[in-house]
Parts: sequence; structure tokens; C-alpha cells
Amino acid sequence: MQPLPDEDLLDQGKRVRSQATHGRGNQPERHRQWMGEVSWDILAGQFFQSWDPARHVKSFSQCVFESWQPRWISIDWGFEHATVVLWWTRVRVKTDLDQKAERTVLLCYRQLVMRQMNEQLVAERIAAANHTGDKFDPIHHIYLSPDRFSKASQYR
Repeated sequence: MQPLPDEDLLDQGKRVRSQATHGRGNQPERHRQWMGEVSWDILAGQFFQSWDPARHVKSFSQCVFESWQPRWISIDWGFEHATVVLWWTRVRVKTDLDQKAERTVLLCYRQLVMRQMNEQLVAERIAAANHTGDKFDPIHHIYLSPDRFSKASQYR
């Protein structure tokens, strides 16, 4: 039979919980819910905590692509999970309030998800996907997750 927890330990746990939840009024609603009561139905802690598809997803017709803007690729190399390649550029976005599209934003305009492929196959898939219509996208930089370099020495 397990002994009952010490009263001091219970009080200490209440203080820690109180400190963790203090000032949570400025947190997103799902964080306030998560911190207040334990619920496995709440998704919290993701990288983009304030993601709102209505605000952050734009159609291509709203975007003004300019050929002089650099384009780059970011690669998250998946060893046990998928390898993800994202194509990026800076675009001007037309909105109801800004029809001239004077504001620029970073845009991820293409993604490629691959599983269980070696370097050669990944490179071939990236090259095959790197086009808009019949025109290849000029890529200025490629950013690869640092973990790819740390694991590479294990296979030599």
C-alpha cells in the first residue's frame, strides 16, 4: 500500500501550479485551458502558437511574385520520420485594405514530403519539383537541418 503524500509536498505542488498559471491571462486560450486543467484534447506548445488559417493562408491570386526576389529551400532531414522540403520567397500580398500590395511577407509556396529515401533520390525529387509551370525556380540558397551533418559521419 502506497503512503499518502505529505501535506507539505501537496502545498508545494499547489504553489508551483499557482506560479505556473500566474499571468496566464495573456496566453492563447488553448494554453490557458491546458495550464488550468489537464486535457489531452488540447494541442499546445507547437512552433506557431498563434497560427490562424484565415489570417496566415493566402491564395496565389493574392500574392505578387517578383522575379528579383531571392528564393530558397529549407530541408528538414528525416531519419526516422519524413524528410520535408519547403520552398520560400518574399511576396507582396494584396488585401482588401491594401490593393496595391505594398506589404511584403515571407511565403512558403511549395512543400515536398518524402519518406525512406536516400540522398540521391531526395535530390532527384527536389530537382523534379523545382519548377513553376515550365520554368525552373532559381534557388539562391539551400538550408539543411544541422542534425543531417551530425548523423552523416555515422555511416562512413
